[in-house]
Amino acid sequence: MNKLFEKTHITLFENNNKTVHSGRFNIILPDVFGFCGGVISALKKLENIIKLNDGRKIYLLGEIIHNPTVNQYFISLGVNIVPEFNLDSIFKIAEEDSYVVIPAFGIPLDLENKIRGRYKNIIDTTCKNVKSVWDFISLEAKNKSTIILYGKPGHPEVQASISRAKNDCCIIILPDLKAAEYFSTLLSSKELKSLKHSINNISSDKGIQCYNSQHFNQKRFALASQTTMLYSETLKVEKIARSTIEKKGHILSACNTVCRATHLRQKAAHAVCKQIPDLIFIVGGYESSNTLHLYKLAQKYSPVYYLKDAEAIDSSEIKHFIPEESNEIQASTKQVLKNVSSIAILAGASCPFTVINEIIEKLKAI
Repeated sequence: MNKLFEKTHITLFENNNKTVHSGRFNIILPDVFGFCGGVISALKKLENIIKLNDGRKIYLLGEIIHNPTVNQYFISLGVNIVPEFNLDSIFKIAEEDSYVVIPAFGIPLDLENKIRGRYKNIIDTTCKNVKSVWDFISLEAKNKSTIILYGKPGHPEVQASISRAKNDCCIIILPDLKAAEYFSTLLSSKELKSLKHSINNISSDKGIQCYNSQHFNQKRFALASQTTMLYSETLKVEKIARSTIEKKGHILSACNTVCRATHLRQKAAHAVCKQIPDLIFIVGGYESSNTLHLYKLAQKYSPVYYLKDAEAIDSSEIKHFIPEESNEIQASTKQVLKNVSSIAILAGASCPFTVINEIIEKLKAI
């Protein structure tokens, strides 16, 4: 189809955890990597519109997925990407017969309704797993449940998901395990009636977000997660929430919404990490949730460097991202690779096969 979908020689090892010899390095690859089915579906839908070449402009509502190589590829083909922070600008720049593409994460419901009312040619690439989260949240919102969403605040998928709840439904976003534990402590230590009046103030130093706190339901809760969270942590969050809420005699409905592809990639990454390679490269977009969680998983085993793509590596420097600081820095290639013979390369569901191969080729030349 094109180089984004090209399966290079490394895919011969897709179903076997093997080592690729690259120069002086042994490159350890997981048994599952590359685009998931949902990403492939989204990219093919966008490519099919480009192939029509009927003269109409194509507007993508934010990035199709969080990978710079992929988005730059579509920009090179003439796709106009509307900034995620200003999606409403679509109404000022796109003509009514333009193609308007909804990305794999989805978009907020009110915006989607406006767009469907204005434009004739809507291409919806939203992942089916994301839509399953929406269905669960919509149902529980009708039941007046307090919605607990385990996910990254501000992420497009999270914003799209919470928009599927009604305005008279309380929504609480927990960004990590510490936040889940803190919220559980609040539920355990306070009378829920008083918590109802103070819940909007719980996010000061824990990263917790709360919407519609005045509709906090102290008797019924519903738990869902962003589809790309760490599966093991998602299970822990459910265990924490269930033990606290049900202990008080209240209801908790939970939906296991981490997608299978994400789970499989995390499981395969874990198997590679347990081999304790000298170094681990995590490859993908800095905004990619599934890639970030691979980084978190790998940190427990070996030194880890988070690379955007193959351009991050040259003979003198390696550019890498530090998520904890939201900062990209440079390190000496010589120092990073000193005494290194084995390197594991992990990539999430949004990373093209070709990027992995390019990194292997770069390492061969060092």
